[in-house]
Amino acid sequence: MNRRTISRVLAIVLFVGLAANWRLVLWVFRIRDPLGFLVGVTWLGLVVATLVGLSRVRRWGAYTLLVLAPFSTVMLATPLLPGMHVVGLRGPLALAIWNLVALLCGVLVLRTADAPQAPGPGGLTSA
Repeated sequence: MNRRTISRVLAIVLFVGLAANWRLVLWVFRIRDPLGFLVGVTWLGLVVATLVGLSRVRRWGAYTLLVLAPFSTVMLATPLLPGMHVVGLRGPLALAIWNLVALLCGVLVLRTADAPQAPGPGGLTSA
């Protein structure tokens, strides 16, 4: 599999995870505490940046995921990937492990080779 496929699949999975946490998105706009609002808006901004970056197959999308995973775990105690409770995982250690999987997926996107380029005129690939 190439980076394009992995990145787009991860973006879809993260979007499903965001849809599963739809109450948290509403909470961001309801909170009155300035510090809580800042944390919520930062989290939402990181989620949107990660989704846009991964869906467009940009390296910065994976880098923002590397920031988002610990931020989501520590600041909001929110799983990034869907299905954590369906699998039966509960508690802070399970949350940390679940978001560590998301972090490792970001590393996988960064470590995977780009899609091969199509040959140019004369059968030569551009370097």
